[in-house]
Amino acid sequence: MDLIATAQEYWEIVDSMDWWIRLIVGLSCSVIAGALVQIIAKGPVVKLISKSDNKYDDAIFDLATPLINAGVVLAGLWLTIMWVFESDSTKSMLFAKLIVIVLVYMLARFAVQIVELFVPPVIESLNKRADMDLGGVESLIFSGLKIAIWLGAAIVIFAQLNIDITGILASATVISLVVGMALKETASNLVSGMMMVMDKPFEVGDKVTVMGVTGKVVDVGIMSTKIKTGQEHQVVIPNKSISGKEVINFAKGGPEDTPKRVNLRLNIGVGYGEEPAHVKQMLLDVVRECDYIIDNPPPTALFL
Repeated sequence: MDLIATAQEYWEIVDSMDWWIRLIVGLSCSVIAGALVQIIAKGPVVKLISKSDNKYDDAIFDLATPLINAGVVLAGLWLTIMWVFESDSTKSMLFAKLIVIVLVYMLARFAVQIVELFVPPVIESLNKRADMDLGGVESLIFSGLKIAIWLGAAIVIFAQLNIDITGILASATVISLVVGMALKETASNLVSGMMMVMDKPFEVGDKVTVMGVTGKVVDVGIMSTKIKTGQEHQVVIPNKSISGKEVINFAKGGPEDTPKRVNLRLNIGVGYGEEPAHVKQMLLDVVRECDYIIDNPPPTALFL
């Protein structure tokens, strides 16, 4: 009780001082609190994180540490402003809004850094799992997420500044509609590409027939699919065109992006004087001598 009474007595003394003295005291306490948080973060917290095998812990902690330190200082500054200028609501609200704006900016910047940290490995993982080249859409994902983050931050900041953003949002909606109409084909290819990631009608290395084009799939992108024909021609087909069309897959791609098995049917003509049994036996003997022919299912020779 004596400690509480003593603290209350000192508080009353400080509270009765001039505003600039109270401001200095509040700022000093805020800086000290930020320094204490930094000491704790660099001590026990770092040791705890270092024991984890997750490689992203250190990176996230390094990004979050400045935000946490600044957040503590800004929180202390906000409390100081509300305490020092409690009798002047105009000043207190003005300073409080400025602090909120700075904090929102720092949070948005932290969110962008998190996006830059996690998007590349996520794209790489999707590339491996879906066997698709998503590198072309990586910049699109980056831009979309960053725009969403900064747009959200801007809305909060405008609200703090009492700026009516109804007109801005209406203009943005109109612009979005115009851009959406202009990029209709691109969006269709993107959606079709994402559907192909989930459905996986073929993989790189498969021999397929798509829209009358027969050949080996050499690349499955987010916008288009590339097929190499037997005449060494590369045919680029937009994913939108493939969606909803019949796809004949002659083989399933293996782990090395090469077909494990291809079922071939060859039409061979012989003279009318040849014995069918002799021709059939010769064909089977030739086929069995080929190292690339599997035994199960066995090759067959049919007469039409």
